Amino acid sequence: MNITCPLCKKNSNRILFDDMLNNGQGISIVKCKSCGHNYTYYEVEIDFDKLYSEGSYELQDTRKSIFYSIQKYEYTKVLSSLKKMEVKSILDFGSGKGIFLNFSKEAFFDVAGVETSKDRADYSKKFFDLNINTNFYNGGNIFNNFFDCITLFHVLEHISMPKQLIENLAKDNLSEKGVLLIEVPNFYSWQAKLAGKNWLHNDVPRHVNHFSYKSLESFLNSLGFFVIKTENFSFHLGIIGMVQSLLGLFGYKGSIIEDIKTRKKKIIIFTLLLFPIAFVLELIASLFRKGGVIRLYSIRKNG
Repeated sequence: MNITCPLCKKNSNRILFDDMLNNGQGISIVKCKSCGHNYTYYEVEIDFDKLYSEGSYELQDTRKSIFYSIQKYEYTKVLSSLKKMEVKSILDFGSGKGIFLNFSKEAFFDVAGVETSKDRADYSKKFFDLNINTNFYNGGNIFNNFFDCITLFHVLEHISMPKQLIENLAKDNLSEKGVLLIEVPNFYSWQAKLAGKNWLHNDVPRHVNHFSYKSLESFLNSLGFFVIKTENFSFHLGIIGMVQSLLGLFGYKGSIIEDIKTRKKKIIIFTLLLFPIAFVLELIASLFRKGGVIRLYSIRKNG
């Protein structure tokens, strides 16, 4: 159970959204009175193994889908930024099905991943021939190597002890002048404000942390890193989050990712109709740092 702030470990907070599952279980999103970080407060035990194997997290082969093409376009831009930073090797922590690593390998990066979901790791190995470690990480060097870049795409929001994780990963696996790339949902985005407690990327109870620019940058600074580049626009999770927020204005309270995966025709049609509007809104939002995701590239202060 998560009853203290994951960043500062204090237990003084105020409720932002109460009863997130609308079932009286006592799962809320709260704001830490000490450091200002937003996090999920649990008063009950959660079966996370079950949560990560159903609904929008159900494993599917998406290589022939439009989402795969969108991801390739977006990750190609990320890899272009990393090349300019002279990155040649990448460790993707929480690598999922290996999609980002596969695009990285195709772009001639040396790659490896960590993924504790056996099904996802097996998918990575079967379809992309990737080197994936499936052990639960408790510290230390993972591949007998130091990497130019460690990436965590939508991982840190799931971690109850993020400081310990990043400290160990960076100390034992990141080269001295290496880049730490973190992407998380933006709790203060326009789409989050539109949707309120029903925002797609709240994803309670799976998401423990709900970051803002301020809290994530402060967190990285406390670990000896400073931000060298920020990005706020996402073709993948940013726009789909905005589509769901717009659908919510008409009473929709489902999960758009789950409904698209199960091919619910009505939701797919509405998604296609709203996509151009969502694209424009998300693009404008990103100009004010109010897009659906926060993507930060950082290096050590002495790097």
